[in-house]
Amino acid sequence: GPWFRRTPWPKIWWNLNIQLTYWPIYAANRLEIGESLTRMLDANVTNLINNVPEAWRSDSAAISRTSTYDCRGGVGGKDGEERGNLIWTMHNYWLHCRHSGDEAMLRDRFYPLLKLSVGYYLHLLKPGPDGKLHIPLSLSPEYPKTAPDTNYDLALLRWGLQTVIACDARFGTKDPFAMRCRETLE
Repeated sequence: GPWFRRTPWPKIWWNLNIQLTYWPIYAANRLEIGESLTRMLDANVTNLINNVPEAWRSDSAAISRTSTYDCRGGVGGKDGEERGNLIWTMHNYWLHCRHSGDEAMLRDRFYPLLKLSVGYYLHLLKPGPDGKLHIPLSLSPEYPKTAPDTNYDLALLRWGLQTVIACDARFGTKDPFAMRCRETLE
């Protein structure tokens, strides 16, 4: 809501607030209200890419805990330890596409940005002595302590990987990135 006095909250919070703000839109079938989120993401893909380390910008995008309205919120530092914020927001975007039935939006706008958000995670994964891939220390929203392989990260990464694979199958693109997602999921 509107802030009528100074507060530490007058920015976009990507670690729960934006997701919860938009969920009722889909149940209420008020998709026109939700277009503010999809338009913001679409208009700021370059900033989402620029939020990740320079070496990863060819295949990755992310957002920190907070950002300005142009999605500038680079990852790194304590706020960068919440890694799944863009993938979680992409779930809202996916809900928008599915509720609208807009295949062009799903294929041309959602899918490329989802691949970038998953690509960020793929850079972070490291093989462990158990032969499985692991996510480094990170934070789950509203929890103050870091831990490896948080439920937040694992659930969002799994959804992102599965959704890339499903989109690739749906569009018949035979995207090499989808194959990489299959291997990562396995």
